[in-house]
Amino acid sequence: SRVLLESEVRRHVADNPKVRFLGRHDIVGLLTSEDRSTVTGARVAPRGTADHQPIDLAAGLVVDATGRGSRAGVWMRELGYPAPEVTTVDAGVSYVTRLFEAGPGILDDLDADVVGTRPPNGRSGVALRVEGGRWTVTLAGQNGEEPPADPDGWLAYARTLPTQGIAQIIEQCEPIGPVLPYRFPGSRWVRWERLSRRPDSFVVIGDAVCSFNPVYGQGMSSAAHQALRLREVLEQHGTVGIGARSARAFAEVVATPWALATGIDRRFPGMPRKPLPERILDRYIDRLLEVATGDRTVAVAFARVLNLLAPPPSLLAPAVAWRVLGPGSAARVRDARQRRSPRIAVAEPATTVAPSVVAPSVVAG
Repeated sequence: SRVLLESEVRRHVADNPKVRFLGRHDIVGLLTSEDRSTVTGARVAPRGTADHQPIDLAAGLVVDATGRGSRAGVWMRELGYPAPEVTTVDAGVSYVTRLFEAGPGILDDLDADVVGTRPPNGRSGVALRVEGGRWTVTLAGQNGEEPPADPDGWLAYARTLPTQGIAQIIEQCEPIGPVLPYRFPGSRWVRWERLSRRPDSFVVIGDAVCSFNPVYGQGMSSAAHQALRLREVLEQHGTVGIGARSARAFAEVVATPWALATGIDRRFPGMPRKPLPERILDRYIDRLLEVATGDRTVAVAFARVLNLLAPPPSLLAPAVAWRVLGPGSAARVRDARQRRSPRIAVAEPATTVAPSVVAPSVVAG
């Protein structure tokens, strides 16, 4: 689960004697050199005190990892620099998550059941087996679809998906805790790499650079890749020009998951019509996903791209393309369609991933 993953990361960081946590404080601004050419630290204010006396923290490098709500653009304007432009793609996603005890005899042969969206239908869902003998189940909707938060409505929504594994978990497993709803307006890319002027020794990273439609589970993978690129830039150049160098490096990382996430979202009604090459590629991906439901090689290839372990062109490699388009692919597509529930056909295609294909920790990306 994400809770376990984040707690383990935090534990490892806390074990480093060079790291000190400063909780219950708000970042209220940046400190700079007299000419404002270099960021020299951050000003923070403690919460819950009467005077809220700010504290100045000096630093040779300041990294903003405060996520989608980052105020870095505001700080740039306050320092006399331009704020970066922002590219957005509306998604209008709402999703609801709940934990369940994993019952014996219920999907024992699966670690994950993933049902993706296929525009114009916006319903999707994912069930992941996590630690403690539990399932974490999420139902999502976009393009006007919205999963209800009440248990009965939630189950009814799950039954409209083309495979019934997720509905089976909801119906037959014991729920743990409440149904938790969440809304996400759209993917957002802050184009820090395009700034012509910026103060040095200041880096923006993670969701503060780009936040994706969470349905595709790529935010944490993107942030991890950005952290690796930041390390490379520091090893090669130190902090000289680190703001511009890191921004360009992060833009290279972000480009792939951005194309994957927004490419699907741009297929929904109301979006500008895609160019012909993109529409042809969409048809290919649709067929690939149908083949993947019964073909381990194709499923792994797609999972590696989705989780940023391989570049998108790898899905066009001869070994994959032959399995998607070759003589044997028609039977795989036919089998995939026959395996779908006859009760509804609004959310095709679905991808059911067996344990030997991809572990839930990988899917969670």
